[in-house]
Amino acid sequence: MSANYLGYLAAILYLLSALSILQKQLTENKKGLSVVISSNAKYLAIVCHAINLFLIVHTQDGTNLSIFNSASIVALIISTIIVLGSRLGSITTTALVAFPLSSIFIIVSINYPLENSFTSNNIGIKMHIVLSFLAHSFFSVAIIQAFFLLITEYRLKTHRPIMNLLPPLRLIEDLMFFSTTVAFILLTGGLFIGIISIDNIFEQLLTHKIFFSMLAWLIFLFLLIGRIKYQLRGRKAAYLMIGGFILLATGFFGSKFVLEILLGKS
Repeated sequence: MSANYLGYLAAILYLLSALSILQKQLTENKKGLSVVISSNAKYLAIVCHAINLFLIVHTQDGTNLSIFNSASIVALIISTIIVLGSRLGSITTTALVAFPLSSIFIIVSINYPLENSFTSNNIGIKMHIVLSFLAHSFFSVAIIQAFFLLITEYRLKTHRPIMNLLPPLRLIEDLMFFSTTVAFILLTGGLFIGIISIDNIFEQLLTHKIFFSMLAWLIFLFLLIGRIKYQLRGRKAAYLMIGGFILLATGFFGSKFVLEILLGKS
């Protein structure tokens, strides 16, 4: 029960922090109550969120990495990335999307608990899981920047005023590629370690995950090479980012959705 209370508290604090950041961005008020709230609520939200996850993920049957718990873990990592990089204006704006989503994932994981526990002493599998969660989190930061980029370019193209909420286009693009580069390195390591560490990998309902993950890996590779060699940028880069992310999410969360929710398997 205490885990649920902490989860709801974290959800409220995330929303409170997002609202205070929104007010700060719109009013350009660098002082006052909103700044105090945004500076402190986000830290407390992350602490409460982390404790909530620790209590619900660690069970007597092992580690419960159900689809909703996994989404909440990714949300926690994204929020932590944002807080650690909060000196960058472009990543602070990302909180306006990430913090409300974190609240949603927390509430869903509390109200719709699913069981997908496993136990393993294989250090390779544990490293694969950690790297995969980190990769998904950095790709999530990148996908938010991709949508920011498309919105900004559309408003520039249609000669509409740029929203004060969004940072300059160059900063958005730089953060998107930086996040993608970090995520790609993590994904590469996670895939490699997973393939060599998991026994009978093609007999454990993992073929579809590998297929979609490898397709996504190839798209991200093409995106990064295009950026370095051919100065790929703008909408084309954003569309490739979105396409790769959809494939990656389909391989991980899509398969979990089918197995855990549609088929009721753990």
